[in-house]
Amino acid sequence: MLLFLLISIGLFTFLLTSRTVPVRTAGYLLVANIVYLARRAQLRQQSMKTMLGYRLAKEPGVSWPRYCSFLVAWQCVVVIFPLLEPVLKLFFDCCCLYYSYPNAHGFGFIVEPLNCQHLPLNKRAKQQLLRLDWHRFNVNVGEIGRNGFRHPPAVQMNRPHVDAPRYGIKHWPWKRRHTITALGRTK
Repeated sequence: MLLFLLISIGLFTFLLTSRTVPVRTAGYLLVANIVYLARRAQLRQQSMKTMLGYRLAKEPGVSWPRYCSFLVAWQCVVVIFPLLEPVLKLFFDCCCLYYSYPNAHGFGFIVEPLNCQHLPLNKRAKQQLLRLDWHRFNVNVGEIGRNGFRHPPAVQMNRPHVDAPRYGIKHWPWKRRHTITALGRTK
């Protein structure tokens, strides 16, 4: 993996000396993808080839336009990854990653602590600090109950939202607790 990073740095340096913007852009994207895959492979203790296979796999039942949108969203994360990952590591002891949710027709950007990387996915998900997601989910639209949450019936939405599992926040702002004002109305 160190060899890949050294090659990436050399290639990046070579491409920076290029005089054309498209070559520089392509070089940055190539290096950013290599860095992303190398980091994910290190954290998951798998090969870069396996990580690339996960990202490029088209799951059954996923349409080509949706699959392409997943790839574009992944590349948006990859563009900022070489800048964001070191900051998260140094100041917050965290890492960031991209996930796609084919069955829920969406994708997400996740920040999770490094010390929980060895945990299985279901336990690691509970420790995540932040998830910026866009996928399908159900939202109750009925009356507001005593606990401050809405009750059924529910509608299905495909919206961007914020999750912070470690802090008990799920699908904000769409699924949130409503507070009762002094006038008895809901906010």
